Amino acid sequence: MSSMNSSRIRAAENTISEDEKAVYDRQIRLWGLETQNRLRSSTVLVAGMSGCGSEVSKNLMLTGLKSLTLLDNKTICADDYCNQFLLQRGSEGKNRAEASRQKCQLLNPNVELHVDTGDISEKDEKFFNNFDLIILVDQKYAVVSQISKICRDIRKPFIAGGVFGWVGYAFFDFTDCLFLVTMPKIRAGSVLDDDSVGDGPSSAKKQRVDIELENGKGGKENEASVNVVLDDEDEKVQMTFSYPLWDDAWNVDWSHKRLIRKAKQILPRSYFPIRVMLRLQDSDDAVDQEKFVELWKKELEQCNHVLDDEYFNVKYFSHFVGPQLSSACAIVGAHIAQEAIKALSQKDDPLRNVFFYSAIDTSGIVCHLPPIT
Repeated sequence: MSSMNSSRIRAAENTISEDEKAVYDRQIRLWGLETQNRLRSSTVLVAGMSGCGSEVSKNLMLTGLKSLTLLDNKTICADDYCNQFLLQRGSEGKNRAEASRQKCQLLNPNVELHVDTGDISEKDEKFFNNFDLIILVDQKYAVVSQISKICRDIRKPFIAGGVFGWVGYAFFDFTDCLFLVTMPKIRAGSVLDDDSVGDGPSSAKKQRVDIELENGKGGKENEASVNVVLDDEDEKVQMTFSYPLWDDAWNVDWSHKRLIRKAKQILPRSYFPIRVMLRLQDSDDAVDQEKFVELWKKELEQCNHVLDDEYFNVKYFSHFVGPQLSSACAIVGAHIAQEAIKALSQKDDPLRNVFFYSAIDTSGIVCHLPPIT
């Protein structure tokens, strides 16, 4: 086959059909045809078909990917029916990924759906190279650490998330990924004093703008603030961002003099029980209340927090170890899918770098961990 014919075939494959335009009409109006074409040529792995994993899979199927692979080596238990809506009753003992296939495919027949019942921890670098984005859901801490390093080495965007009862988190690593970010258009030579701008409708709009500066790829992010005059329209700028590794984000020494005050300012209440659950999750044993409370206290004391009812109350233990709350799965899953779409479409400002959600105090907070000092 000639190279010209091959090019024509590839072009035809990458051209969205009229039927697909009708299906994705609302999305195309929202984020444009170019973004939709990028999504429909993307391959994604979701490892972990828990309640949160089913929410992530649902959202990504509906966006119109090229292919989605569901990976899980666990069998269905009674708790899965509390939050995993892709399962059918009477499926106890079946593999969670295999049992989720039918309903997941019905969400969007245009997406190639694959199932893998293997163990994610046994997959090698070659396996992960088959995907444009890797998402791990409700996996053990050590497994996430292992896969995150592989993804960093092969330069693949990586997301990890999970839900513990009523609280959940999402971790993002999009190091060196390109993003088309909206930035204020700055008019040359336009730094003004506060009193130099008029009040009329035709006056230039003056704002205080935070500008992130990066010293090359993977360089440290610094912040500067300047007064500038903005044009009426913003401009799109391609940017890359540096992200910490999984281990660096979750093993901050908050007792350090420079961080002890920041810990009180930036860490949400949900951070502490989530970190405890991540530590306990590596054990296959049931979570013991006495051990949980002991570690919870240590986490708070390390960050110089007072053990008051606001941050520490034993009555909430059951809220962290019970079945995943469906609404918590929906919210965490939506944030994971939202950032996945940004990474695949290379569009919009990504979150950096950990999202925390708590249905106990109805809070959703994004933290940069470790914090920039």
